[in-house]
Amino acid sequence: MREAGVVDDAFIAEVDGEGEAIAARMRTALFEAPAGNPCEMFDHVYAAATPQLLQQRAALDREVAAERGAT
Repeated sequence: MREAGVVDDAFIAEVDGEGEAIAARMRTALFEAPAGNPCEMFDHVYAAATPQLLQQRAALDREVAAERGAT
């Protein structure tokens, strides 16, 4: 696109700056977000609870409880 004259260095720099600003806002929002419960993915991601998913959720529940007890 640069060779075709569609964009120039100034445009590329502007788009790059905008991208960096958006990425910085996203990182800030994610790092400042309250910690969620990772076990909720089993409530919202999977359509049906298979025996394997129930086992995985139970294991994750134990890990989360142990981590919260350690802090």
